[in-house]
Amino acid sequence: MKAGHTRWLVFWFIWSLLISAIYWILGPHSYLRIQDTADFNLPYRIAAARDFLTYGITWWQPHFSGGLPSWMLPLADSFLMNGPPYFLLPPWLAYGFVMWLQRFVAAWFTFRLCRDHLGMESGASVFAGLAFSLNRWDVTDWTLFDCLGAPGTPLFLFAFGRFLAIKSQVLALVACSLLGIFVGMVASSALYTVFILAALPIWFLLVGKRSIVQVWPFFLCFIAGAVLAEAPVAWALVVYAPESARTLVTAHTPMGWGDTLHALADGFVARDLINNSGCLVLGIGGLFFSKNNRTLSWRLLGIFLISGLGARLLFLFQNLASNWLPSSRGNLMDFDQFTLLASVLLAAAGLHRIRQGLLAGDYPLSDWITPDAARHLHRLVAAGIIIVPLWHWYHLTVNLARRMYMDNYAIHFDNPILKQLAHNARDGEPFRVATVGAHQPTIRSASGDWLYPGMAFSYGLDTADGYYRMHSARLFRFWQLVLAGVLERDPTIVYRINKWQYLFFPDGFDRHSDTPIDLASLYNLKLLSLFNIRYLISKWPLTHPDLRLIHEPTQELIAQKEWHQLRHRDMIVQTILGKAPQHAIYLYENRAVFPRVFMVGSARIFSDDTHLLSALAQASPEELRQTAFLDASHADVGLENPPPEWHGGEVTYQRVRPDKIRLKTKATFPSLVVLTDVYDPYWRVWVDGKEERIVPVDHLFQGIRLDKGNHEIVLDYWPPYRNFFSRSRPEP
Repeated sequence: MKAGHTRWLVFWFIWSLLISAIYWILGPHSYLRIQDTADFNLPYRIAAARDFLTYGITWWQPHFSGGLPSWMLPLADSFLMNGPPYFLLPPWLAYGFVMWLQRFVAAWFTFRLCRDHLGMESGASVFAGLAFSLNRWDVTDWTLFDCLGAPGTPLFLFAFGRFLAIKSQVLALVACSLLGIFVGMVASSALYTVFILAALPIWFLLVGKRSIVQVWPFFLCFIAGAVLAEAPVAWALVVYAPESARTLVTAHTPMGWGDTLHALADGFVARDLINNSGCLVLGIGGLFFSKNNRTLSWRLLGIFLISGLGARLLFLFQNLASNWLPSSRGNLMDFDQFTLLASVLLAAAGLHRIRQGLLAGDYPLSDWITPDAARHLHRLVAAGIIIVPLWHWYHLTVNLARRMYMDNYAIHFDNPILKQLAHNARDGEPFRVATVGAHQPTIRSASGDWLYPGMAFSYGLDTADGYYRMHSARLFRFWQLVLAGVLERDPTIVYRINKWQYLFFPDGFDRHSDTPIDLASLYNLKLLSLFNIRYLISKWPLTHPDLRLIHEPTQELIAQKEWHQLRHRDMIVQTILGKAPQHAIYLYENRAVFPRVFMVGSARIFSDDTHLLSALAQASPEELRQTAFLDASHADVGLENPPPEWHGGEVTYQRVRPDKIRLKTKATFPSLVVLTDVYDPYWRVWVDGKEERIVPVDHLFQGIRLDKGNHEIVLDYWPPYRNFFSRSRPEP
């Protein structure tokens, strides 16, 4: 590496450490962003890393929402960013490392892209690196969910340009293929890879001055590599989609052309022009400040307009496509992320042209603008860019100190109450937990002042709730029954549980009230019990005859009040010493909980899901414990008329690994084993070495028909893509 490059590399390394310091400087007590981090992404990485180190690659994730396929969850997507850091480092340090890496890659390669590929001088290139690495630098900044997608765009453009310059065409084609694989391994298939496949050729056709004839073979190799890397995740998503809640999304009503054009224009102005107005003014101003070589600025302006307007057109497509492809709905608005980079590059080009115009004497002003003065001007602009985040960093630090018992890693993932609960779960009967009082996560209101279900499975606990938009359609319908009291007060929550599953409160709930909440008025505890939910974690006191208080946060609440009386400096010192107050959580044991697996001796058959779910909601605990609720397609289980002397059976449960379960049963009469894991059609079962079928019981769970006698049962999760990626074969 050239000496000049080394100096700049050190500069950007230090700069990235500085602007990401809030994420790692206090170690386990560093700032933790809730939205896109602590509510789901980071807890899942902690749980998945622990499972991987224990079992290796697994195909089922049992800790989350009653179970989901592993290969459609975040650890499989963007594997290089979501896997090794959490296998090798403490989770808080892995999180800080990713936050730093995003900013370093964004800064360094934006600088190199401007200086080496676009021919800008160092001052303008430094401006671009500073501006893009900050990425607005507020609560809407890059998160774990972005991985190296949007932050890595300058890297991918820079690398692809370098590979096109390789003299050996064969080596260039191989390099482009490897770059595509790399993109697929470090970026999200849903939110980024498709975007870069569209953006890359447009960039090199407009800005890279390459013809389509020159670019297309290399671009096809890049596509092939990206598709290869993303194939496992895409395959898993396609396989699971027909069973997911996305199939239940109500299609949009197409807007009229007038309303459509108004929405497109409004989105372009609000999201693109206004958000990037400062950079646009500088970039467009540069167009008129120098008379020579305006081509680059015009091309960058074209990239900005194409990416912004393209995102608006994709929004129109999303609206129309949802009428015949409702399960395809997703956040296509992320396609406009290129507008930020394009506006920064346009501003850097404007700054470059302003300096050129002044030094070339194109304007009278140039008579007293010397080369040294021009350099000082660039330094002044760069200093302004640096001062703004430093000031913001100070305010974030003060805010962190004030909210230390809400927004730091240790508070969420080192809670002694939940650690003890997880420890007790290792040797006892399996159970699930649910979180009471979480609310819909929003970017601006994201705060650890509320509880999030992701906390629980980061401790190794199994949860019945969580965040993920591709959860089971069966779970969505079941959760509607659980939240019947909440939905009666606030029907709009049904839209939220199509994306997230947890124990919502209705809008308007007074979260500062100390009055215990009547659980029965909001939730169906019978169904929570059926779902093997033994413990409820709550931010507020609850009341119900079947609940027993395990922990009341009296001391935590006192400590939090005392904390707010400290000066900010003392808060920071106490945090460094690890003395910040803990989360104030109530822990309740549900004494009516059903076991994870049990046997029933009778069945009720229903003609459709509507009648089945209605009967399920009204059933008594005794009926739920003795009877399987089945749809008409499984009426042949033969348990409609059980003998009166049927008194249950014995079952022992062992989860060998996340995707393999062993059961030993003793049945005195023909019975049905009910396993309260979420039903998935790709689970396979062998009874005494003979493969049998699994039927959906109580709409949500797995059922296995048994004859009288003792039996050994093996369940193995075997989705279609496992045959391609695994050398083993299904066997009892």
